[in-house]
Amino acid sequence: FNICAVISSRIDVEPYRDLAQHLASAFHTLEIETWLLSEATAFGPCRQRDQVQALLGSLRRQLAECGECFVRVDDSRCISFRVGPCSPVLAAAPGLSEIPVPLVDLTPLCKGLPAGFDDEEEGLCRVPSGLRAMLYDPDMSLQSVAGFVDGCNRLCDIIEKSKLGDEDVIVCVRHLIHFGLVAVIEEIRRESRYWLTPEFHTAFDRPDIRDEIVRYVTVGKHEGDEELTQIVQGLYCCMDGSGHTLETFSEEHEAEIKLYSISLRHFITFGLLWGFLQRVGSYVQELPPEEAAEFEDLRVVRIPALKEALTKTGMSSSDVNKDKQVRELVKRMNDLRAKEKSFPVF
Repeated sequence: FNICAVISSRIDVEPYRDLAQHLASAFHTLEIETWLLSEATAFGPCRQRDQVQALLGSLRRQLAECGECFVRVDDSRCISFRVGPCSPVLAAAPGLSEIPVPLVDLTPLCKGLPAGFDDEEEGLCRVPSGLRAMLYDPDMSLQSVAGFVDGCNRLCDIIEKSKLGDEDVIVCVRHLIHFGLVAVIEEIRRESRYWLTPEFHTAFDRPDIRDEIVRYVTVGKHEGDEELTQIVQGLYCCMDGSGHTLETFSEEHEAEIKLYSISLRHFITFGLLWGFLQRVGSYVQELPPEEAAEFEDLRVVRIPALKEALTKTGMSSSDVNKDKQVRELVKRMNDLRAKEKSFPVF
């Protein structure tokens, strides 16, 4: 018996090579024991061939749906097995100066707890949902690397501190990214300039952002309330990127930053992770001068002024964002931004 399977070229073929060999062995045994395809049986060749096709159809359907199968051949025989996990398609390797930022509590992973470990009775911190999605138990290299992922260490710092090889650390970080446990941002420098993306205009309408932002930017010192959320939102509005570096921004707003215990690093990181903040210079400026001036006018003057005017009429922020004129201006700004992002800098 020759069994073949058509699979994606992007996944690990090794488990499916075993699958083909296992099926060939299973059908060989069935032929010996039941004359599955032999013409000398009482059923005749046609019926037996149809039975094999039906078996293969059931096997293919079950394996495609869930990676395992249980197909009954007769009252005393069946074909049953599971295909092991394939190697994941990993994200591109991050740059050595980029910073891995944990998206969940990595403490369980650093302790070497297996995926799905329920430690509630042990009195330890519970395994985050992201870790439960892992199909692999962490090895010592992954545990070591996870211990240095704190949102401050650059990838090159993690390599140096972990004493592991460059390639080993990079592979570990790529796996953490793949399972949604870590995101990567550019290094935060005081001389860098940041500006808001079009996503900012609707970001604070999202309950998940409003619930988390105050706790995150104050490193857990304050819980979110409406007044403090608006103060943080106002600080983001001051990041126009036109001439202010992060250092000058911190100097101008030093009183507010200290009063509300805001961590500038967490403040920038949160905006980068949620996509409503971007470092100026992340992309080549390809817009013609006229369109560049129009984009800046939309972003800094026209859209904020229109939203402020509508808010003064008593409209809620959600209704303001749904206003037809606001949506048209934001769409135009997004179109200009899309043109500007056509040539990424690597």
